[in-house]
Amino acid sequence: MVFQFKPTTDLTGKIVLVTGGSAGVGKAACFEFARLNCTLIIASRNKEKTQAVIDQIIQQTGNEKVEFIPLVLDDLSSVKRAAELFLEKYQQLDILVNNAGSSMIPGLTKDGFEYSFGVNYLGPFLFTELLLPTLQNTPGCRVVNVSSLMHTQGRVVWEDDTIRKPDTSFLRIGAYAHSKLANVLHARKLSQLLKNGSAYSLHPGAVATDIYNPLPSFLTAIGKLFFLTEEQGAMTTLYCALEEGLEDKSGLYFDDCKVAKHNELVNDQEVVDNLYRISRELVSQYLQ
Repeated sequence: MVFQFKPTTDLTGKIVLVTGGSAGVGKAACFEFARLNCTLIIASRNKEKTQAVIDQIIQQTGNEKVEFIPLVLDDLSSVKRAAELFLEKYQQLDILVNNAGSSMIPGLTKDGFEYSFGVNYLGPFLFTELLLPTLQNTPGCRVVNVSSLMHTQGRVVWEDDTIRKPDTSFLRIGAYAHSKLANVLHARKLSQLLKNGSAYSLHPGAVATDIYNPLPSFLTAIGKLFFLTEEQGAMTTLYCALEEGLEDKSGLYFDDCKVAKHNELVNDQEVVDNLYRISRELVSQYLQ
């Protein structure tokens, strides 16, 4: 059963930044954020596609405070530039939703990292790290990392050279799971770093989005019989971003708008700290 969360929070004067808001769950969430009268920034790869979504949002919600920032997560120089563009204009960030990602695509990123790890985790990590001072200076800020139930199958792969090799396994499910575990660990660390804010990770559910396009067609055809709508998939993202009184659950993992069981590695502080340290080392040239 999908929990129906209909936010009513007035976001007037609030700044909301969503990555990957031009399609899927991110797009559905953006319509709801805009409806609540925030200033909404959509950071994504395709300007034309995103502008079409922005036009729809403005037409349907009447909120004209919607903007685009180019963000290509498989290129860390693009990630840094996207953060710089945001910081040139804004001095606060109330809600950051790290939604953008990819599913089981082969190869390496421009910076030489396994594609899932680079796009699903390391790019969003750098983006968040560059925005962290602004988040810390925004009382009550929230960071929401969209992960996956698959994170429960993830393991620590960032302490060796695995993250610099393409995943050649069937469907590359392992690499995807490892990257999604990193998302959950990252949210746990952020919950410790954000003294005046909170952070959450979540599973949006099995949603019929473009992220499954790399899978064989017979699998996507079967899966669509059981997929959620994009609007249903956005519910837990909106819940973690907007539900009042959630601060005491900062750092936890959610599914269907409630706290859910996570990979036991998330409870290991050494694993949490090591990922953060290694991640900063991997992107150090972009933190200058």
